[in-house]
Amino acid sequence: MPLSQPKACRKYVDLINEISGKWVNWNPLNLIEVGDFGQINEETGQFVREGNIYRDEPLASIAKDYPPVVYDPIPEFRIDSGFAPRVHTPPDFGNLSDIVYKCQWQFKNERAAFIVLHRARKISIPNTFLEVTLKNESIREIREKNVVTNVWSSPAFAMYLSNKSGEHVKIALRTTNAGSKETGWYAEGNVGVYQFGSLPNEGYQPLYQLQRIQLRNKQPRRDGRPPGEMFWGVPESPWKGLDDDGEEIPSDHEQWDDGLMTMTTMTTTQTTISHSFPQPPSPSTAQLQRSSPVPSSLS
Repeated sequence: MPLSQPKACRKYVDLINEISGKWVNWNPLNLIEVGDFGQINEETGQFVREGNIYRDEPLASIAKDYPPVVYDPIPEFRIDSGFAPRVHTPPDFGNLSDIVYKCQWQFKNERAAFIVLHRARKISIPNTFLEVTLKNESIREIREKNVVTNVWSSPAFAMYLSNKSGEHVKIALRTTNAGSKETGWYAEGNVGVYQFGSLPNEGYQPLYQLQRIQLRNKQPRRDGRPPGEMFWGVPESPWKGLDDDGEEIPSDHEQWDDGLMTMTTMTTTQTTISHSFPQPPSPSTAQLQRSSPVPSSLS
């Protein structure tokens, strides 16, 4: 059955999150910043902001001493989920010129997805601040919130959700330099649900990571350490599991067939994550870099 827009969005977000622990901003022109806290909308899989630790008290007065860490951009940040094997030979686009990035995938007859960020820049809350929040009793408010601890910004992104037809998808990014006559994405075989965007600046925030303070051990331990040790962990998804059409199902789903009960369990998808980041600059000198204004619609 065809996917509706909210169900397609939720299924895509779930596939990427399941194997990477990261969340997709389906409309990456909607600004998501490190320090934002809020919830994931159960129907769409999109982040709903409730505030920001760098702006809202009592957290802001402490967080100001721990500015976000800004990393250098990397050429490619790619996540392939499910049955989305990347073809390792570069695709041929004939006479297409000014290509700065290209890749191809041979999908199978299963729902799968990929996301590509060109020249992705990672921005993070310093680990030193996260450690402070575990010890400082005066800022207990943060212990009940899902916090955006990492954001990836990019001048160009490609999102794709397959339609289970075994399609062969090829994409190419032509130069994003301002003033160039030929810019943006070129694609072949993209018969599924997709979004592409390119700008001359880092105007998109396609990917982010949520973390939440959790209890590591609730029972007394043999070494005498007290139970209830806190740590920053990944919050659970607001749904139990999704089928290929984005509908929610239990993790153990009972099915009846000719009077016999069988148990269907969720299977683990294959994973490919390609990225690397250099060491961050000193937190004392790192400054959060903001992009220039961006248009209101995807290119």
